[in-house]
Amino acid sequence: MASSNHSSVPEGFKEIPGHDGRYSINEKGQVWSALSSKILSQHLDSQKKYLQSLMMVVGRKAGLPRYIHKLVAFTWLDLPPGEIGTKRGQYCVNHKDGNKMNNHVSNLEWITCDDNTRHAWQQGLNTQIGETSTSSKLSSKQVRSIRLRLINGESSGYIADEYSVSKGCIEKLRMYSNWKHQDHDLVLLMIEASSSKNLRKFYEQMQSGIALPASYQQVEQFAQENIIIETRRFKRKRDLPCHWYYQI
Repeated sequence: MASSNHSSVPEGFKEIPGHDGRYSINEKGQVWSALSSKILSQHLDSQKKYLQSLMMVVGRKAGLPRYIHKLVAFTWLDLPPGEIGTKRGQYCVNHKDGNKMNNHVSNLEWITCDDNTRHAWQQGLNTQIGETSTSSKLSSKQVRSIRLRLINGESSGYIADEYSVSKGCIEKLRMYSNWKHQDHDLVLLMIEASSSKNLRKFYEQMQSGIALPASYQQVEQFAQENIIIETRRFKRKRDLPCHWYYQI
């Protein structure tokens, strides 16, 4: 029987660290409350699509939502060798099969955030690109039309007002820091129209590599047809506009 400080805890449950024995969890991800002597209900986070339960925390009258996969990992898995967090190089919990609803301990592992992102591409989970993104305000056709108008010398402020977006949004389209997966045939024309050093650097990056396609399947196919040695991601300010590309 898994260890617990409460004799009423059912067989197979283990005390969750940091909750003073009030909550336990089994390998399947079911949370037992010693406060109510029952298994807590779970609901889906509408944004991140993870299962979570409301748990009482000292000093608060209302419960706080806790992700089930993290509770299972902290309770049943050994801690990772590095710092836990959401930044590059830090460790997070990964669902091995890509199914966020499967929180069994056998399906969970600690990996770096970089590996977690790479795994998401491999599983085809990162599908929010371009107009499929929930935060997108423009369509693919509109983006191309805007870039053509910028090349023709139209004001980014005027275009922004027409599409009810910020001027910064239009400038990011000009610089290919947004929607960088399309309209590569317009980059040279945009360079001639804007004379931007960052945009020229973006073009040089394109020439030294291949832009990331819209799906991992296309990336994988390309990798099989071409010997890929390494990938790099330009993310910091001095490397703007950021862009995924393959270095061959």
